[in-house]
Amino acid sequence: MTFFPQRFYEFSLGVTLLIQVLFPKLIPVGIILIALSVIALGIKRELRLCTTKVHLFFVLFYLAYVVGVFFTEVPKEAAHVLESKMSFVIFPVLFLFIPKRKVDFTPSIWLFSGALIVLFIWGIVSSMQCFRTSGSSSCFVSTPFSPIHHPTYTAIYYLTGFFMILRARKVGLKGFNRRIVLFLSIIFIAGYLLCMSLSALLFLLGLIVILGFIWFRGRFGTWKSIGMVVVMSIGLIVAVEQSKDTISDVEYTYNSVKEYLKSPKEFVKKADRYLVGNEERLVLWTISAEAIAAHPFGYGTGNIDVVIGNKLRSYGLNSMAEKNFNPHNQYLQTCIELGILGVTVLIGLFIMILKFAVKHRNITLLILTTSFIFNALFESMFQRQSGIVFFTLIVFFMILESLNQNQSGEKLTLRQEN
Repeated sequence: MTFFPQRFYEFSLGVTLLIQVLFPKLIPVGIILIALSVIALGIKRELRLCTTKVHLFFVLFYLAYVVGVFFTEVPKEAAHVLESKMSFVIFPVLFLFIPKRKVDFTPSIWLFSGALIVLFIWGIVSSMQCFRTSGSSSCFVSTPFSPIHHPTYTAIYYLTGFFMILRARKVGLKGFNRRIVLFLSIIFIAGYLLCMSLSALLFLLGLIVILGFIWFRGRFGTWKSIGMVVVMSIGLIVAVEQSKDTISDVEYTYNSVKEYLKSPKEFVKKADRYLVGNEERLVLWTISAEAIAAHPFGYGTGNIDVVIGNKLRSYGLNSMAEKNFNPHNQYLQTCIELGILGVTVLIGLFIMILKFAVKHRNITLLILTTSFIFNALFESMFQRQSGIVFFTLIVFFMILESLNQNQSGEKLTLRQEN
C-alpha cells in the first residue's frame, strides 16, 4: 500500500492540471498542493535530486527577463511581466526533487482527461448560448467554443490529452482500455478541430503527414504510404472546408499575403483599412522586424507595448497603436524585449526539451513541444498564463513520467540527467 505523502503527491499533480484547464485563476492553489506534497515527501526522506538541462534553461529564460528590467522604460509593467513569468522558476524548483518511489500517473491522467471532457461540454454549452443569441453557425467553433482559453491554447490542451491517453494505454495504466481510449480520443479530436485555430490546423495537417507516412511506410512501403498520406490530407482539407468561416479566413489571408509581398511598406501604410487578424499579423511582424533591426539587443522587459505603439504611430496607424497589440509571434516578442541573447535562450530551451523527449522516447512531450514551437510563429505563446503555466507544468510532468519508467513500464532508478 502506497503511503500517504506519495498518494498526496500523485493527486496534487492531477488536481493542478485540472485547475489549469478549468479554473486557471486558481493555479496558485495547485502550486501550493504540489509544494506541500514535496515537503511531506522530504520529511519522510523520500525525495531524490533530479536536474536536467531543461531545468537550467527555464531558469535562464526567466533570468533574461530579470536582466531586461534594468533597461525598461515602464517599471510597473516590467514587474508585472516578472510576476507572470514566475512559473519558469517555480516549476523547475518544485520538480528539482522527485519521489524515490515509482509514481502512479493514473490519477493525474484521469483528472486531466476529466477536465478536458468538462471543458468540451462547457464549450458546447457556450456555443449553444451564442447560437440562441445570434443564430450564427460560427458560434460552434473558435472563440465561442473556447470561452476559458484562447482557441490555440485550448487546441494544444486537447492535443496533449490525446497523446497522453495513448501513452497511458501503451504502458498499461489502469482503466485506459480500448473503448475508453477511443471515446476520449473522439472527444479530444473533436475539441481540437472545433477550436478552429488556423495555426493549430496547419500543425495538425503537418503532423498527419509525418506520422501517417512513418506508420504506413513500415507496413506498405514508401510509395503506397505517400499515396495514403495524400488521401488523408485531402480528407482533412475537405473536412475543414465545411467551415465557411475558415475557408473565408484562408482565402483572405492568401490575398493579403500576395498584396503584402508586392510592397510590404505600402501594405503597412494602408493597414488602417484592414484590421483583420491575419493582416494585422503581417503589419505587426513587419514593424517588429524593423524594431529588432534597429535595436538587436532588446528594449527591455515590459517595453513591448511602447515599442510596438511607437512604430505603429510612425506609420500613422494610431487606431492599431491604441489596441496595445503584441507581435503575435513569440520569437519576435522575445527578441524585442530581450534581444538576440534572449531569443537564443528560448530556442535553446526548446532544443533541450526536444533532446530530452527524443532520448526518452516520449512522443507526447515531443509533439507538445513541437506544437508550441510551431504555434509560437503565429501567437505570443508565453504572453498569457494559459501558455506559460501549462507549458511549464506539462513539460516537467512529462519529464517526471519519462524518468519514472522505461519502455516496458518497469521502475527506473531516478538519476541526475546531464
